[in-house]
Amino acid sequence: MKLSIKIIIYLLVVLAVVLSLSGWVFIRNEQQILSKNLERYGKALSHTIAVSSIEAIIEEDYPVLNTFLHTIGKEKEDILSAEVLHNNKVVSQYYSEKRKNEIEHKIVFNSDILLTIDGNSEKLGEVHLGLSDRKNKLILSERFKDLIIQTFLIFLILSVTLVFIIRKLILSRIMKLSHYANCIGEGDFEAQVYFKTKDELGELADTMSQMAINIMNFHNKIELQKQHLSEVVEDLEKTTVSRNYVDSIITTMGNALIVTNANGTIEKVNQASLEILKYSENELIGQSIETILETEFNTLIQKGLSQNLEINYLSKNGVKIPVLFSSAPMLGGDGVVQGIVCVAQDITDRKKTEKDLRIAKEVAEEVNIKLKEANENVSELAKQADDANRAKSEFLANMSHEIRTPMNGIIGFTDMLIDTNLDDNQRDFTELIKRSGVSLLALINDILDFSKIEAGHLDFEEIDFDPELLIYDVCEIIRPRIELKPIEILCSIEDDIPPFVKGDPTRFRQVLINLAGNATKFTENGEIELSLNIEEETQNQIKLHVKIRDTGIGIPEDKLNTIFEVFKQADGSITRKYGGTGLGLSICKNIALLLNGDVWVESEETKGSIFHFTAWFGKVAKKKTKRLTPVSLSGKTVLVIDDNLSNLKILSYNLEKIGMNTIALINTNDVLPTLQKSLKNEKPVSLCILDIQMPEVSGYDLAKQIRNSKYKFSSLPLIALSSLMGGETKKCEEAGFTGFLSKPVRKENLYQMLEQVLVEKKNDIEENKIKTQFTIQEEVKHTLNILLVEDNLINQKLAKVMLTNAGYNVELANNGKEGVEKFTASPNEFDLIFMDVQMPVLNGKEATSEIRKKGFNAVPIVAMTANAMKGDRESCLDAGMNDYISKPITRKAVFDILEKWTLNTR
Repeated sequence: MKLSIKIIIYLLVVLAVVLSLSGWVFIRNEQQILSKNLERYGKALSHTIAVSSIEAIIEEDYPVLNTFLHTIGKEKEDILSAEVLHNNKVVSQYYSEKRKNEIEHKIVFNSDILLTIDGNSEKLGEVHLGLSDRKNKLILSERFKDLIIQTFLIFLILSVTLVFIIRKLILSRIMKLSHYANCIGEGDFEAQVYFKTKDELGELADTMSQMAINIMNFHNKIELQKQHLSEVVEDLEKTTVSRNYVDSIITTMGNALIVTNANGTIEKVNQASLEILKYSENELIGQSIETILETEFNTLIQKGLSQNLEINYLSKNGVKIPVLFSSAPMLGGDGVVQGIVCVAQDITDRKKTEKDLRIAKEVAEEVNIKLKEANENVSELAKQADDANRAKSEFLANMSHEIRTPMNGIIGFTDMLIDTNLDDNQRDFTELIKRSGVSLLALINDILDFSKIEAGHLDFEEIDFDPELLIYDVCEIIRPRIELKPIEILCSIEDDIPPFVKGDPTRFRQVLINLAGNATKFTENGEIELSLNIEEETQNQIKLHVKIRDTGIGIPEDKLNTIFEVFKQADGSITRKYGGTGLGLSICKNIALLLNGDVWVESEETKGSIFHFTAWFGKVAKKKTKRLTPVSLSGKTVLVIDDNLSNLKILSYNLEKIGMNTIALINTNDVLPTLQKSLKNEKPVSLCILDIQMPEVSGYDLAKQIRNSKYKFSSLPLIALSSLMGGETKKCEEAGFTGFLSKPVRKENLYQMLEQVLVEKKNDIEENKIKTQFTIQEEVKHTLNILLVEDNLINQKLAKVMLTNAGYNVELANNGKEGVEKFTASPNEFDLIFMDVQMPVLNGKEATSEIRKKGFNAVPIVAMTANAMKGDRESCLDAGMNDYISKPITRKAVFDILEKWTLNTR
């Protein structure tokens, strides 16, 4: 097996073992947590039954005890059996008929029935309670499946990464070493190889470089000695040389030199030969040279002069010594061979180096082949991963569309049904259907967002939006969630907030709705405050900081960090009071990080929480805004009454900012004396703002007291403030209020209302008609004509009922072609087009393109579609549409679009 494959397999095995052990530890921990939760729950429930059974046992009223056991058994689906014993005899029992097949999941909890009188306890009996742990096992099974999927994805990613790293850090350098070995083998000694890292491969490269230098030096020495030997031979041929001179030359040569006679008998050896062969001089003189040669001597000299032959010398101990052998004949004056001069250079080190280089080259070639195979495997894995991601995206897109289409009808018609005449039970059932549908839709959206975040495909828009208006929109969205709870929703916006920033308002709103929605879920009374300020800014960017403060149940200190993890909640028990998927805060955290900000929380149990959200946005060049700061209100005195100190401070600050004089009161008993006192001032009170929900005297009663007063202030304009939803306008009108505003109040709405009731009162014909923030918009609605292009009959009916009930005029078209024909026939009759995307004959994008091609660019066209995946909004806008809302549609979303594209343009 190739080296690279072995390395990769070993690493993958280790990685698989580590991931498996981590998963096992996680599952064991989850199993222990679920078991402990069930044990606590079983003990508490058996104790509750024991306490509730004391009176019945004392009075021997066992039918009542039977009724109690059956009632609690039906309420608690996980109860398999319950028995009450008195004097070791079963006096009451309950067995679940639906859970007979779950007897193998049964766990029994026992509690004594104790009667305590004056500190002394008497045992009356026992309670045996059998609970099913099937739910725990199902939860554990689902988490095990999720763990397998996540572990596989992590294993796949890390595997590809490891292969890339091995190739980058090891195999590429081995290939360089192989190429360097080839260069040396071909005689290119000037080639070089160098690695920056001084690891084993770096040391091998240095060693090979040094060996190449040594080989080059050996080669140069041989050439020099050959040249020297040729010169010596030439001199000997020309002159008569003394024996001592020749002996001196032979003795001092660095290479092994042996001189033989014509028959091959050794006559002379130098010291270098003795050191190589391990013989003494006496042992070699007189011996045939074939004693030290592996090859026959005649074969070497039969062609006369021999040069640079690689042969083996045989040492005294039989070891073969590789040498570079050269020989030359010594001729007499008659041309007859007198002897042979043999010169040899020990090339043991060079041969070892060549062998190492050859092995390295073979390893490099083998690794290269394995690397090629590994690359092919990685490419195949990458292709499979791409195919899997593509299939996943297509599946999510199809499921999103298929689910949203029926959900549009369910939520929309349920919303319409609530406005009809229903009895209490019908209204409760309808509200339950709506909440379930909205919860299911929220779950779908969370899963889609979480999938996008995991895949790294969560995209963000870059458009201009007003952060202050968005904050108030969020307040309007969460206000219905508090229902009739005694909770004030407050909104505090710093003055330096710019009118527009550049970013993604949808994601910004998503985080705020999630955080504020949590506040409404965990707060039973008190207040919820949203505040917005600038934390930091640069030349081109601004960092916004939103705080969501509540007076709810708070979060334990050890849970402050875990609540932002996936599927983690502060209350993780199976009997938790509050629901949720555990995805919301994790998604908020990821969105904030992608916006270069963060989400964190400060909290203390029973004292509430403060969630912080920061994000960076682009600055926008100054543009005209519709924010109102009327000069006509400056200098007027306004009396503000509210028992909530925070809201009172916010209102007073916003009024004083435009130059009004503010008198703030918390106690309703101080209102009439304050008004009487103001009559004597040079600047009497011009207007009163009253909160309806007051502890001692309600805003309704206080308004009646003012109207029934004999003083001049009885005709003062009165504006009502309320946190409740609906049904307040009529009561306010009957109590004598001039205007009505819902909390939290936007500054623009507040200023506009003040201007209407103070400055424009003389021009108002219907002075007895109460004014609201929707009065003007309602008058405009009835003049608007809308073309609805939709092929689904249920969605047609839902949208038409929703729009006509709101006062709009609606014309239907069954497909894109019919929509184009109806609009182009009477283009001036329609103020806006709602366009479905997926339709027969001509789809919505094609229909929009046809309308735009005909030159009708002014009419707003809004996509109303179940396509809510990545790129759907952009493709609609690219087709020429102005805006986009996804199904299931809600009245608020539709009316916000209409206000944006029609009411605000008039």
